[in-house]
Amino acid sequence: MYYMLSVLLISYIVTMLVVKCANWHIHFTTDQDHGPQKLHSGSVARIGGLGIFLSVMLVLLVKLLFDQPANYSFLIFFISTMPCFFIGLFEDITKKVGVRLRLIFTAISAGIGIYLLNGFIHSVELPILDALLKLQWFAYLFTIFAITGISNAYNIIDGLNGLAGMTGIFSLMGIYYVAYVFGDNYIMFIAQLLIASILGFLAFNYPKGKIFLGDAGAYLVGFCSGFLSVLLVDRHTEISPWFALLLNFYPIFETLYSIFRRKFLSKKDSTAPDAEHFHSLVYFWLKNQYGNNTARDHQEVLWVNNAKASILLWVLPILCAIPAALFFYDSMILKVFIGIFAVTYILAYRVLIKKNAASTVIEMMDDVAMS
Repeated sequence: MYYMLSVLLISYIVTMLVVKCANWHIHFTTDQDHGPQKLHSGSVARIGGLGIFLSVMLVLLVKLLFDQPANYSFLIFFISTMPCFFIGLFEDITKKVGVRLRLIFTAISAGIGIYLLNGFIHSVELPILDALLKLQWFAYLFTIFAITGISNAYNIIDGLNGLAGMTGIFSLMGIYYVAYVFGDNYIMFIAQLLIASILGFLAFNYPKGKIFLGDAGAYLVGFCSGFLSVLLVDRHTEISPWFALLLNFYPIFETLYSIFRRKFLSKKDSTAPDAEHFHSLVYFWLKNQYGNNTARDHQEVLWVNNAKASILLWVLPILCAIPAALFFYDSMILKVFIGIFAVTYILAYRVLIKKNAASTVIEMMDDVAMS
């Protein structure tokens, strides 16, 4: 408990200092308010991941000093996050790091973690794939691919205040609960430190968005959620591999569906940013409901609708985390919930598209562009 409170306090203080000292760094840490995917107004620092990373690392270093004998396994987990975190931080500051390079560094993080902690995906309960997973090199590459994909998926959903952060918390709570059932103190400890660190950040990110998670923070939270899921399943064979998929299914499916609609429906580059993510549609729908607003209260309207949309979208990771935690042992039930989520998501997406009529969407795009 003391470690968790320490992480929460340090994360809060570091994030507060970043916000309070914005004038010193905002010219190179800002997230400009232009671009189709931007749902905010003004310049906001996008290095919120700094508080999350530093708080956990500092507490783990202190813990290492007092542990007798020294236990390096906790620190090893977070050392593996460094490549993906720092390449994300470099992108947050320079805005010059391409998606491919970020994915490569995230894959390096996954490779380091898998090698040092020996956590693999050994089965997905699909005969052909399971046969391939018996090959060590294939299991290694497949696990790297899965963790890298989840890390990137969190960056995709990081479009509203508190959305990626709370999604990470719900996922980590599910991990903590299942680890508690099996008495896995290692996983429990890491999960609770991460939850505390994210809460310290959210104090300034939600509801007004005084600071953003940024690529570094999104990759870090996604990596930790994905890798902890893999480790938990690997350490306890009673847990279905579908637990890890359902637990992280909201960001995973958002990413897969975004690639599908861009490449096959819109005939666009699958990595190009747009304003047609699920969270964007929910935001614009709420903005339509709010009605016309004067320029004077425009910025307030933006963050109010942003915060409201985020709360509505918290339902999605909750719908994944709760059944994943409750039925972690039953693959069939987990598959059913995955199917239900996918169908519900697609139907809701189509409803939102219809509600946001083309003329209204264009008007809202112009509104955001002029803010």
